Amino acid sequence: MKKFLVLVEIVGFSQLGAGVVLAQSPLPTIIISPPANLKFVKPESIISSLIGLILIIAFLAAFLYLVLGGIKWITSGGDKAGVDAAR
Repeated sequence: MKKFLVLVEIVGFSQLGAGVVLAQSPLPTIIISPPANLKFVKPESIISSLIGLILIIAFLAAFLYLVLGGIKWITSGGDKAGVDAAR
């Protein structure tokens, strides 16, 4: 059994040695350049996107305010002060 383990170690170390020799080849030169289709963002598109985002947020806030008012109206149970507060 010891002879087998010694043989496995010898074969294993010889494989490691081959990897080290191959790893010492020169590295390829990598040139990093920007892509050819690189486009700059226009200020108009940024402003347009911001206006769209603001409109979406405003719509969601108004819808939430409307739903909460309806819930208050329903839960007021006909109380005059509760209905006025919901309006």
